[in-house]
Amino acid sequence: MKTVPQKLTILFILFPFLLSAQLGNQRMMQSKEKDIETFKIGFMTKRLNLTNEEAQLFWPIYNKYESDLEAIRVERRNNMRMSFNNKNELSDKEAEKIIDSELSFRQKEIDLMKNYNSKFKQVLPAKKVLLIYQTEEEFKRELLKRIRDRKDNRQMNQAPERME
Repeated sequence: MKTVPQKLTILFILFPFLLSAQLGNQRMMQSKEKDIETFKIGFMTKRLNLTNEEAQLFWPIYNKYESDLEAIRVERRNNMRMSFNNKNELSDKEAEKIIDSELSFRQKEIDLMKNYNSKFKQVLPAKKVLLIYQTEEEFKRELLKRIRDRKDNRQMNQAPERME
């Protein structure tokens, strides 16, 4: 059996490696998020066919919209995570409260979209505003397709070669 000083020594030796691995994972996630954001900007700019002037006016508004929407979604995820930790022990009254909370979050998203819709129409024609929402959906589908394709390619590369 190891003594406390031995365990502490091992912990101090391993800690930098564990910390380094964690920081590496965080950097990798941030890099992937940055890549997705860059892809989204290019995808949307191309689909919306923004002029330079439109782009200068549109992107600050859209970035704020995305930030506000993400804040609502983070709050929602945190709320749902807490709720689902005890889902088997919920009473009907508690379940109703969670349902009401979910509907409230969705209403906040709709209210935010309505608010920003009017801001988008101040800097873009209505047809391009309509394209924003269509393009967001197209982007989601394209991103999911790329993720699936990448996953499939990884699985094909890892599969053992077959003898013919």
